[in-house]
Amino acid sequence: INQRPWLASQGINSGSTNQRKSTRTTINDDLTLSLDSRALGESQFRVSGLIGGNLYSQDFAQLTGTGTTMVIPDYFNLGNFQTQTVTGTLTTQKRLLGAYSQMEFNYAEWAFLTLTGRNDWSSTLPTNANSYFYPSAQLSLIFTDALSWRPRWLDYGKIRVSKAKVGNDAPQYALTPRYNNASAPGANNDQQQF
Repeated sequence: INQRPWLASQGINSGSTNQRKSTRTTINDDLTLSLDSRALGESQFRVSGLIGGNLYSQDFAQLTGTGTTMVIPDYFNLGNFQTQTVTGTLTTQKRLLGAYSQMEFNYAEWAFLTLTGRNDWSSTLPTNANSYFYPSAQLSLIFTDALSWRPRWLDYGKIRVSKAKVGNDAPQYALTPRYNNASAPGANNDQQQF
């Protein structure tokens, strides 16, 4: 907002600025190879599965400003404002590499066993402990088909049991200290805040 002539004629400086720069880049790539359901020989067993990899990358940076009362008209530098608010965020980065697989075994379309596993390597964890694995197993039985049992009050019955382990990494820089050197207008600039 520019200097207003009717305020300048009264000796009152006007102003105001708002300066912001934000940058966010996110890339999430997956490559998956899958195997459609196939019979094992002449039996009633069938198998299907997949194997894949994931690459996740995120970068974020932020810079803000503000201003308020302008000292020199038409000079929109933050240092030219009596009231200032300046913030800044260092660039945060995160990289994650994952490998995953799933296998499903099917017997006669009434018994199913599904096994999954994923391993991730994350840049937000210490380099000597940046890998974590989380598997799962699920067994389901359609007992109305297995027993050929169809009472009038039940068309479909299924029992499912599963167990899974979950994994997650830490937010960016949560495990390492980050320092910001800050000063405020009018404050003793020899003092630093950490």
